[in-house]
Amino acid sequence: MKSIHVQIASYRDYELLPTLRDCFLKSSGDVHINVGVVWQRGDDETLGEFGNDNRVKVAPYDWKVSKGLGWARSIVQKFYDSEDYVLQLDSHHRFEKDWDISLINMMKSVEEFSSKPLLTAYAAGYDPNNDKQLIPVPCKLLPRDFKESGTIWQNPTPINNWQQLTKPIRGLFVSGHYYFTIGQFVQDYKYDPDMYFAGDEITLTVRSYTLGYDIYHPHRSLIYHHYGRLDRNKHWGDHTDKEKASGNISQTWGELDSYSKKRIRQMLGQENNNIDLGEFGLGNVRSLDDFIRYSGMDTKRKIIHNDAIAGVEPPLIYKNEEDWERGFIKPFDITIKSWPRYQYIINENKYSHVKVEFVTLKRTINHVHNMTLDEVKGAKDNLYRRKFNDVNLPHKIIFKGMNGENVVDSWETDVFPNTHWF
Repeated sequence: MKSIHVQIASYRDYELLPTLRDCFLKSSGDVHINVGVVWQRGDDETLGEFGNDNRVKVAPYDWKVSKGLGWARSIVQKFYDSEDYVLQLDSHHRFEKDWDISLINMMKSVEEFSSKPLLTAYAAGYDPNNDKQLIPVPCKLLPRDFKESGTIWQNPTPINNWQQLTKPIRGLFVSGHYYFTIGQFVQDYKYDPDMYFAGDEITLTVRSYTLGYDIYHPHRSLIYHHYGRLDRNKHWGDHTDKEKASGNISQTWGELDSYSKKRIRQMLGQENNNIDLGEFGLGNVRSLDDFIRYSGMDTKRKIIHNDAIAGVEPPLIYKNEEDWERGFIKPFDITIKSWPRYQYIINENKYSHVKVEFVTLKRTINHVHNMTLDEVKGAKDNLYRRKFNDVNLPHKIIFKGMNGENVVDSWETDVFPNTHWF
């Protein structure tokens, strides 16, 4: 009988018990399911019926001693006991019936293409108040842009024609809340205990790829995830300056996050800060440059190929170096209906001109448009329009009313909704 090691890092989450119940209830019974939980708990939490269940191994910790995501997941990996497969989850999930057999069969369907397949996705969502409200559309994970910190903003996107697919598709990203692969992965991929939270998935992706694992997205939804959780306790909401000042914690979330991102930037080739990552660095089966060419995510230059953003199935194909570089150039064309045009016209004596700055997700300015007041007055249909090409897309536009070199006032707008700046 095959076996699966399920590893869960739970932080003050009342969905842990429903997740464990559904995990076992919906399993086929034909696979040994062994669960490891790092239980970062509050005083009011209980494990219920799983407190003495030999299928569930638990490492309990008061939430105050927690050091973040990587710390917890590095501990839960120690519960691995030579199981055939490993499934990493968060602590807020629901499952389809026979999810275990289905995942194993999916793995088998791609074994002819890969000896180390890794199935992963941003799982479809569910509502914990009504478990029947499950969204079954499977998604692939696509990059949007690099952030100032060196991490990356990625979004789930529905897989086209998924109903007609018979096996998983090649992917670009590993999701931290849902991956399934061979048990050997736990020995190959040691979680960095200094990985705080942000950047976990680009780290998972690059390290897994360089360790020789091939990323696939499931073509069916088997596991569901609860997103949002606005009413839940979060590590960064608990581990504050106030808690540190009171002596309840040793480090704030900001301190943990800052050091974590330094390690990420070292690993991704963005800076040399003399940090020795040791066993938490890249693998030696493939190189970082191999990953960049495969995925179109140039972690060194912090730019993303247009094919990767568009969701072209990897590996990316290009004719030559010129073709490769051309693929990073993005045409930008924007029309803004609401901008402070009338303010500049009515108060024209206050301004010499208007400076329009286009700001990337890395918080760099990649384009500046200096408008004369005559240009402001002559804007067709009262609209602001601008076109240009650059390897970075702007995510924020700032209009600055200028008097010579002095900024009189400013107004800004995000280009894309729900931009993830941090």
